[in-house]
Amino acid sequence: SPVIDAEIVAMKYSVFTQLGFPEGSFQIQVNSRQLLNALARSIEVTDPEQIMTIFKVWDKLGKTNRSQIRQELKESGLSTTLIKDFDKLTDKLQSVIMTSQLSNQSVEIDQALQELQVLFDSIDAMSIPAWAYRFNPLLARGLSYYTGPIFETWAGDKGSISGGGRFDQLIEALG
Repeated sequence: SPVIDAEIVAMKYSVFTQLGFPEGSFQIQVNSRQLLNALARSIEVTDPEQIMTIFKVWDKLGKTNRSQIRQELKESGLSTTLIKDFDKLTDKLQSVIMTSQLSNQSVEIDQALQELQVLFDSIDAMSIPAWAYRFNPLLARGLSYYTGPIFETWAGDKGSISGGGRFDQLIEALG
């Protein structure tokens, strides 16, 4: 249930405030692997390895320049056309602030957005202040076992101080 995922955000907020982090000194970023998968498929990337490469380079944005990212995508086997589509999608995602800005692109994207909206409504219902969390459409968390919402807490110049997400099929994948 997205309510359980909202509890993760609430626990992170509680832990960091109890550790003495002042208001505004940290922020829990939230995204969804279901949404990211749907976005990758929207530009016709279907190979699981190429999808993971896209996720990893999204995580590198801001730390690596675009030409290096394009080179990495090319080396992973993405065609020039897919790289151009990736660039267009990435530019769009960099300007997205709210989930509603991504709606009406496909049924799969809309379903993922609906689940994210339930998550955000649940976070709001738990009285977590708006400054403490935000939607980050480029947050990808590079591990392949994530299946649902993903989280990363940023604390200014300290960078990422916690991260994780849902991984419903991990035990099954490990045998």
